[in-house]
Amino acid sequence: MTVMRLATSIKKYPFLLISAVYFAFRLFNLTKLPIFNDEAIYLDWAWRETNEPGMLFYSLYDAKQPLLMWFFGIAMHLLPDPFFAGRLVSVLLGWVGMFGVFRLGKTYFNQKIGIFASLLYIVIPIFSFYDRQALMEAAIAAIGVWTLWFALKFWKYGYTKDAVFAGILLGIGFFIKSSALVFLAAFFLISFWLWLRKRSFRLRSLFYSTFSFLCMITLLLLQPKFWETLSSNNRYGHSISELLHFPIGTWASNFLGNSEIFLLFVTPVVVIFAGVGVYAIIKTRKRASLSLLTWVIGGIVLQTLLVKGTSQRYLVAYLPLVCLLAAMGFMAIEHRFQKALGFLALVVLFAIPIVLTLIQLVSPPLYFSLFDPFSKYSEGYSYVRGLTSGYGVDEAVAYIEKLGGDKKIFVGQDMYSGTPESAIKIHFQRHPRIVPGYFTRQLLGDSIKGVKCLKTEIPAYFVSKGDNTAGMGAYLEHLVYLRNPHNSNVIGIWKLKEECQGKTLPLQLIK
Repeated sequence: MTVMRLATSIKKYPFLLISAVYFAFRLFNLTKLPIFNDEAIYLDWAWRETNEPGMLFYSLYDAKQPLLMWFFGIAMHLLPDPFFAGRLVSVLLGWVGMFGVFRLGKTYFNQKIGIFASLLYIVIPIFSFYDRQALMEAAIAAIGVWTLWFALKFWKYGYTKDAVFAGILLGIGFFIKSSALVFLAAFFLISFWLWLRKRSFRLRSLFYSTFSFLCMITLLLLQPKFWETLSSNNRYGHSISELLHFPIGTWASNFLGNSEIFLLFVTPVVVIFAGVGVYAIIKTRKRASLSLLTWVIGGIVLQTLLVKGTSQRYLVAYLPLVCLLAAMGFMAIEHRFQKALGFLALVVLFAIPIVLTLIQLVSPPLYFSLFDPFSKYSEGYSYVRGLTSGYGVDEAVAYIEKLGGDKKIFVGQDMYSGTPESAIKIHFQRHPRIVPGYFTRQLLGDSIKGVKCLKTEIPAYFVSKGDNTAGMGAYLEHLVYLRNPHNSNVIGIWKLKEECQGKTLPLQLIK
């Protein structure tokens, strides 16, 4: 009886089954790929912002808005593994984005398109990857999808409340990451263009959108550090003056890079079906379909024009609605050739993305190696072979946990952010006997001049990136190197020398 009820519920509410498939894909081996450099930094910021007084907007020192960090911090309080906690937040936000894709497909087209589009979102490799990273991309993608939901309602019915909800979402998005401004620009440009053509809504509704956007970011605007560091976003995006100089070479490079990313990581077969979907939209010229197409193309074009150099991370937030285009392409093919080729088309559409995503979940290094020979945007260097890779962190954590027996110990590191420093720090923040902290010659200052020995109230250890001991090498003895199996990079574990003679400086490591 229970099985029958479950079957009935799934038939009536197919998104229940889709959600189960989503979480099965996203949660499987969630921490299989070691923590990435930027993930470690964001989680470190998240801990500071939610634990240390006066640090609520700490990430603004690097011109990063803090809203998502707050959610990371809350999750880290609720779950014992900080790496899993951070990535789980992105998984949940990815689900919100996928739900938006389903609702858009079901509401403006039909339920079948909604189902196929959301299933495609689950198995397309680029979405699978960034939904499983403690980064901001899944959140911004969800903002883009749901902004379009309210924008379509506003453009169709002209209700001010829908314009206000769009403004609220865009404000939340900007409180997460500046790249949400692409959606803000797309919303206002398309709205103004439709107003000029149709006059189907009152122009003053856009002022309410602006007001709701500004209300959502009021706390951000009140922070002096926000204004002090705002210009540093020019590291990633063009300033207005730079755009006025028409950097055509950069735009061409971004266009070619985005095309490469789109073709390889959305997968060629999905791109082909999406192309058929675009053709079907242009042929039928339905208003909702054209608005969807304009939103997708507009977001990608604006991203291409605004960034100084593209990457998967910079592009992925503007791609989820491509799933709807591909689902529409499948429906057009199925309608044209009936069921004779419909099933074959379905297999072709899903087979390659599913295989690639399963490889990504089971063996991340193998996944990257498949793309490394074909694309400089594969991210294999960043996540596996480069200094930003987290390989070795898990081994270092396991080694440190065995040190000291049941006694309290101190684990120091340099003041750098990223891996392994930030990763080690956040992992042991709540540990009952292991105390993480900074341990550098710079912090000790003049007090260490002429000192031959350091004495601490508890055993002290040091974690280094390679041989970088932050100027403390004279006071440390080496224990072990933990090597990244995919390159020559190592994480060093050191112990404070216990037997030495000469001038001794006592240190208090636990306050």
